[in-house]
Amino acid sequence: MSAKPEPTPEPQQEERRYCLCRKPYEEDKVMIACDRCDEWYHPACVSMPEVEVDLVDMFICEKCATSKWRTLSD
Repeated sequence: MSAKPEPTPEPQQEERRYCLCRKPYEEDKVMIACDRCDEWYHPACVSMPEVEVDLVDMFICEKCATSKWRTLSD
């Protein structure tokens, strides 16, 4: 009787990384999205108090704010 080979585990999909700190999403952490590039940031990583996140109407990350592709309406 021949033994069946052990199934090889599926390679785990790499977790998506966010923010300047490149950490994965954590459900219990507050984050804010850039309104231009849709990247998500931890408030502390962009020098914003967490209590201000809900008060922000529009957030533009530093990368987008200094991009050479800024529109003339900025």
